[in-house]
Amino acid sequence: MTTRRKRHSITPMTYRMPPDIADEIDDLVDQGIYVSRPAAMSALLRFALDHRKFDLMAALREILSTEEGIALVRQAARRKPRKKE
Repeated sequence: MTTRRKRHSITPMTYRMPPDIADEIDDLVDQGIYVSRPAAMSALLRFALDHRKFDLMAALREILSTEEGIALVRQAARRKPRKKE
């Protein structure tokens, strides 16, 4: 007999957050972007996990195959290089 996790159950976890990260998350909650620390942590972790699979080369090929992408490259090519200090 195999055991399966409930599909929508929440697994409690303990994590000791560095103060600077806690401050950033509290700021997001205070701004009303998230309703609570756990909601912010879940959303931010989900974002990180989803984006670790991001294929940058495929995204670049896709944007560079559009008129907008070509215009961005041309615009960047016309910019003067920054002077090194």
